[in-house]
Amino acid sequence: MGRWRLEPAAIRGVLAAVEGDLETMNAAWSASRLSTVMSEMDAVGPAGADVASALAAVLDAQAERLTSMGNRVSAGLVGVESALACFEVANEDMLAACQTQMLATAGSGDFSWWYGSEVPEGAV
Repeated sequence: MGRWRLEPAAIRGVLAAVEGDLETMNAAWSASRLSTVMSEMDAVGPAGADVASALAAVLDAQAERLTSMGNRVSAGLVGVESALACFEVANEDMLAACQTQMLATAGSGDFSWWYGSEVPEGAV
């Protein structure tokens, strides 16, 4: 294996920024936020109802894609955090396993390898 030149502090800074962006995305697409938007559209009257119906149709059509995006970002975060920890203790075998599982989790949304049966809130 070649030489690795990583800066753990810089990587942790990027991870923190991505976690914040993921939280923002999850909040924007949360059921309570969408319910608020729909209520506000209904209050506008008939034109608002048409917009609310169109918005609901778009969100329903994109629900799987949004879930997939969240899973991939979450898997990337968990994978990079774990890979960084492995790098810091120079465990190349575990690093390879983390990279493999990150890709598998991104595709499947199954976080059980990382957390067992206890998937933390917001991980998916």
